[in-house]
Amino acid sequence: MIHKTSISIKKSTLIKGLILLVIGIFAPSIVDYEDFSIYKWLYESIETGDTGKLIIAAINLIIMNCIRGVPQYLGAFILAESISIRFNNKPVQWTSGLVPIVIIPSVYYLIFKIYNIKYDLGIPSLMVILSILLLEKVNYSTVKPMNKSFIIVLLLFGVQWLDVVPALSRYGFGKGELSQEIKLVAAFMDSGYVITLIGVMFFIIFTLSSFLISKILNDEHKYIMTEEKNKAMERELQDSRIRALEARTMGEMRSIVHDLKTPLSSIQSLASIINIVSKNKKIKKYSKRIEKSVDQLNSMITEILYPDKRRVISIEELMDYVLSENSPHMHSRYIVYKNEAGNRCILANKIQLTRAIINVLENAYYAIDKEKGHIRIHIKYEKMNVYIIIEDDGIGIDEAQIDKVFEMGFSTKGSTGLGMNFVKRVVDSHDGQISISSKLNQGTTVVIAIPEVKCDDKKYKNIGYR
Repeated sequence: MIHKTSISIKKSTLIKGLILLVIGIFAPSIVDYEDFSIYKWLYESIETGDTGKLIIAAINLIIMNCIRGVPQYLGAFILAESISIRFNNKPVQWTSGLVPIVIIPSVYYLIFKIYNIKYDLGIPSLMVILSILLLEKVNYSTVKPMNKSFIIVLLLFGVQWLDVVPALSRYGFGKGELSQEIKLVAAFMDSGYVITLIGVMFFIIFTLSSFLISKILNDEHKYIMTEEKNKAMERELQDSRIRALEARTMGEMRSIVHDLKTPLSSIQSLASIINIVSKNKKIKKYSKRIEKSVDQLNSMITEILYPDKRRVISIEELMDYVLSENSPHMHSRYIVYKNEAGNRCILANKIQLTRAIINVLENAYYAIDKEKGHIRIHIKYEKMNVYIIIEDDGIGIDEAQIDKVFEMGFSTKGSTGLGMNFVKRVVDSHDGQISISSKLNQGTTVVIAIPEVKCDDKKYKNIGYR
């Protein structure tokens, strides 16, 4: 058995993560402890015996550490989000979550080398890294990374408060120089219990907030996933109903069309007898026309009964048939037709392809202004393909909806939404391609490209069908 590992990277997310890490590396040069007057507040608290000033010093330390730390932790988290590893088409969790374990110590090392500032990779840092790992394990795939990042920020604020709690020093909390200074001053002023109370209180507030947001995001993720499953089931059910309806309709139509062959055979036989028996030249001429018309009808019936059947026809023959079929309709008077491909040939099921083109024309009709609108059919030839270009100057299609045009059930005018899906399937079955471009209030252009075949190609000349 061959094992396959694939790695995919979201470039935009990767760039965001790298930018945050760079900001985190330069943060110590931008955010200095002197800007927060931490030592000033400590000295004043000792001189005045004011515990409030000691608390302000602790708050400033927490804010400074978080401002410095947020870009590093968020950068590591978003970097982990940008990497997706799959083994045998199954996502490998944890692997991308291990990124912060490598990134955070590396950033700390760089900061030490550049600024000679030693960041302590203590218990609070490990707690935040662990939370990143857990978020990667949970994998809220429908939740935006920035929403998940808010959990990291809140948790970082929470665990930073544990660094100033004197009782936790023995467990590896608060090894940094400023954290130790605050705890020493608290011990000197006999205010350790106040700092402990405030530190634990803020830890609980921020940590609970992060858990609550995590719960909200989890509920949002479950709701979105349930909605997507329900929509998928609805689409599948709708597709099944449409396929069943199409199969039943096609079966009934084939049965009716097949029954037409019997009277047509009788007509053709009688026309042949008339042609043999009669000596009148006009009657002979008309009977031959009848026979020719019956042959054409038989070809059309074959194309209806067997949609996968193709025959070599010229583009002029196809478009003549399209225009003749279209002539009884109201929208025929808006059509301007131009053929620059000459009489080149394609391999096609004339009935199916005609139906597809008329569907496009009908859509164009509903889009245009009935007073001054136009529908242009332009036939071109280029690079071994015949191009059927249908343009209108109607209301156009919103750019966000163009990708949905060929989806089954999608419609902008409240119809069944089968038309353009049918057109796409017909063009695909002819080894062709179809594209749509549109601008709101300017119009829509549909381009159908069908491969050219030689009109006298011996592969198709005798049998007429593929």
